[in-house]
Amino acid sequence: MGIISTENNLTDIFVSIVIPMYNSEQYISACLNTCINQTHSAIEVLVVDDGSTDQSLEIVKKYQCKDERIHVVSQSNKGLVETRKVGVKNALYDLIVFLDSDDTLENDAISLLIKQYIKTGADLVLANFLVETENKKLIFEQYNTYQYGLTAEGVLKSVLIKDAAPTIWGKLIKKDVFLQTNTPSDITIGEDVVTLFQILLNKSLKISYIDDCIYHYIQRPSSMVNKKSKLIVDKRLKLLEWIDNYYCINLKSTCQYERCYYFFYSQ
Repeated sequence: MGIISTENNLTDIFVSIVIPMYNSEQYISACLNTCINQTHSAIEVLVVDDGSTDQSLEIVKKYQCKDERIHVVSQSNKGLVETRKVGVKNALYDLIVFLDSDDTLENDAISLLIKQYIKTGADLVLANFLVETENKKLIFEQYNTYQYGLTAEGVLKSVLIKDAAPTIWGKLIKKDVFLQTNTPSDITIGEDVVTLFQILLNKSLKISYIDDCIYHYIQRPSSMVNKKSKLIVDKRLKLLEWIDNYYCINLKSTCQYERCYYFFYSQ
C-alpha cells in the first residue's frame, strides 16, 4: 500500500483495530463505542477474546449484531502477547492499531493516523496519549519527544532515555512489520517494550509522528504494573534480563547506545 496523495481516497484506506480482551465486562462497551464512532469509518474492529470468564464476550456479540465491522476471535486463555499475535494474524487489513479493552480512543484517532500515513507512507505512525483515572480525571498528557530523530535508531534512543513511551497501542503499524517480531509469551510485564524494541531493529523502517493525543490510557489500581509482590518483581527481572540480552546482542558493538542504555537502567 503506497502513498496516496488525495483526501478523496481516505476511505480507500482500511484499518484493523485489534482489541485483546480478557474479563473486561466493565470496560469493553466504552472501548467499542469509541471504535464504532470513529470519524474514519473504513475499519475492522477485531476483538480477540482470551478465554474470558465474565460477560465480556456476550457484550461484544451484542455490539456485533449492530455493527458488521466488529469481528470476534475466541481462544483459551493464552495471555496478552499471544492474543495480540492471534489478532494480527486474523486481521483483514494491512494497517493495525492496537487498543487495550479497558482503554478508549479519540473519535478522530484513526483519521489522524491515516492522514499522516497517506502523507508519509510510513511503516509506523507514532502519536501521543492521555493518562487518566477510572473517573476520567486527567493525570497527565504524554507528549513524546524524539530528540534523536524519527529513524529507528533515533526512536530507540528516545525510548531508552525515557523521552518517549514504549507502547504498542495507539500507533499505526503495518501488519508485516509486527509479524517480524516474536515477543516471548512469558514476558507479562513490559511486553510492549519488548515488541517495540524488536520493531526498531529494522533500520530501514520509515517512521512518522503526529503531535496529537489520540489515546486514553486508563490507569487502574488493579493493573498488574501497580501491584507489589515477589511475583511482580520476578516478572520485572525477566523483562530486564531480556533487555540486557537485546542490548548485548544488537547494540553493544555500536557503542552509540551505551549512554542511553545505562540511563534506561539507572532511572
